[in-house]
Amino acid sequence: MLGCRIVRLQKRIIWEHSPQKEKTMKKLIALLMILAVVLTGVFAEPGDQNDQVKVTLKGTVGEYFRHGVKEDDALVYSKLFDSPDVLSATGTTFWYGYKSNQDIAGSLYVDYIDGFKKDNDIIQIGTLKIGNTVMTADKYTQGKGFTVFQGLGNTNMNIIASEIVVIAAQAKVGNDPKGVAITNIVDEASKGTYTAILTFEVKTN
Repeated sequence: MLGCRIVRLQKRIIWEHSPQKEKTMKKLIALLMILAVVLTGVFAEPGDQNDQVKVTLKGTVGEYFRHGVKEDDALVYSKLFDSPDVLSATGTTFWYGYKSNQDIAGSLYVDYIDGFKKDNDIIQIGTLKIGNTVMTADKYTQGKGFTVFQGLGNTNMNIIASEIVVIAAQAKVGNDPKGVAITNIVDEASKGTYTAILTFEVKTN
């Protein structure tokens, strides 16, 4: 009995270490090595010698819109004209403009109250011209004024400007730009300094 056990044990040992088993193990090891190489490529770190690395730069340009009196290549947001010509027959001429990097929903208007004033004394504005067009009552919109620019588009930051001419009333003839009969003129005004304020503003259409 003892001899039979030994023989069976020996047979079992020989079978477990047989050439066929070793051949199978070698194939399995080779398969695992191939799989390891493939997985190494799949899970490789990005940016190796075979990859392209891309850097993205992102910036934002903010909105910009300005309007004002044009002086050379600039827009002035407050301007005083103080000279004897202001009340003369030639009046005051200047350029008013705007620049923008976007389209603006609205138009640019100019308005004034009464005309040239000194306390309770008034000299009416006799002529208001915008871009060589004489302003009259039919061109005036209540609550907005006279149109300087109809629609405000993207100027690519270049200044778009229009000529403005303001002449104080010199004679009692016709109506002022708002359609009021001219009765208050320069020659009949009392002594003193008279001031007219023009207000430029963007209004929705």
